[in-house]
Parts: sequence; structure tokens; C-alpha cells
Amino acid sequence: MNPLLSLTIMSRSVCNSWLLHRFVDWRDRARRTRRRGLLMARPAHVRLSFSGTMGLNLPAPEAFSFTLSSARTAPLTQSENDAVAAAAVSMFAQADSLISSAAILKEVKSAFLDPTGRYTAGERPVITHVDQAGSTGGAPNAPQVALVVSLGTANPKVRGRFYLPMPVVQLNRSDLLILGPIQELAADSYKAFVANVNLSLDPPPATAGHVCVNSKFGGGVNERVTQIRLGAAVDTMRSRRRSLKERYVVRPLP
Repeated sequence: MNPLLSLTIMSRSVCNSWLLHRFVDWRDRARRTRRRGLLMARPAHVRLSFSGTMGLNLPAPEAFSFTLSSARTAPLTQSENDAVAAAAVSMFAQADSLISSAAILKEVKSAFLDPTGRYTAGERPVITHVDQAGSTGGAPNAPQVALVVSLGTANPKVRGRFYLPMPVVQLNRSDLLILGPIQELAADSYKAFVANVNLSLDPPPATAGHVCVNSKFGGGVNERVTQIRLGAAVDTMRSRRRSLKERYVVRPLP
């Protein structure tokens, strides 16, 4: 083979290999940058976690948990976390909350999360242990059944929700929806719960640290919750039914 032709082929091979290596390197860096961008999309916030067990007669009781977010820019103190726990205990203790006596609140935890969703360096979650069962008697639904409380903000595109465990509800036989008066009283109970959490996080007239919806919208926002909505259909702990037409009770928050 002509030495000049051989050298040309070898040069092209080396060039193609170098280009392929550069492309793979560029692709991997782009993926890492995009992944970091997704992690950085939510602003820093405080996550409030409420957890416990369901089913007094089960061999191994199932666990439940639900969370709220706060726009606080610093971790809660122990006394503030205790006050948030007291708000949850008060809700569980009210029969109007519709939470079964078989659901027991065990722990309330708060943690300050940075924009990547991780604990900040050196910070540990603040935990308050409680032992409060729901106060509604009667036969509860299966542990997977829940009531969904929707959270509205001033921005209609930023919404949230949390799931309350094991409701004891009386349903209308014709449409399988919660009877009106019960729904109204439950909505009042959940509004009081969120309002009491707000008082624990940031006493009036301040509102900056109130319960919020932590969202990726617009590059990341903490939108303060301005209302709660309770639908008339029971749901499950892991999904929300969307096809069932139902009526909502809306309660504004101050």
C-alpha cells in the first residue's frame, strides 16, 4: 500500500476517534448539567413530615405519612416543631377531621432542605414524638383509603395536596360521595390545622414562613397557601382520582 495513503487513513481514524471521544464527553457533561438543573429547580424550604401507623388489629400495622412545606429560610427550633406537632395532635383529636381511631400519629419531623432537596451541611431534622389516635369511631375504610386536602395559592398554576389517613365517612349511596354536612365540618377542621401550623411557623403579622407549595414553576417558587379545598370523593394514599365529578368545599386562609 502506498505509504502516503496508509498515513491518510490512519490520520482519519485518529481524528474520528478523537471526535467521538469529544462528543461522548460533551454529551455526558450536558446530561450532568441538565440533571443538576432539575435538582436546583426548587427553592430551599422547610419540609414538615407527619407520620404514624394504621390498623390496630393488623399483625403488622401499616405506616402512613403526609407532608407540608414552609417557605422558612432557616430550620425550626425544637419548640417551634413542638408547636407544629400540637397543631397536628389537635386535628387528630377532633371528630370532625374524620380520621379513624385506628390511625395513630406518632412523629412530626421538620428539616431544612437546600435547593437540591438535601439536608444542609451539619443540619439534622428536628423531631417531636407524639401518640395521638384519630377520634372518629365506627368502621374505618381500608388503610389505603384517604382524604385528599388540596392546597391553593394565588398562582393558579401552583397547587399542592396532602393525604389524610383512614377516613371514617358516610357516603351517599347514589353517587358514593361524602355527605355535604360532614364535608363542610371536615374542611373547617383542616383549615384550622393549616392556620395553626402557620401560627407556629411565623406569628402574625408576618407571613413569609407560612405553609407553601414548593414548586419548579418559573424556575422555582415557594407560593404561600391561600386556601384549602376538600373534595367529596375518597381517594387512595398513592393516587388521586381525576375522572369522577365531585363538588368541592373551599376555605380561604388569612
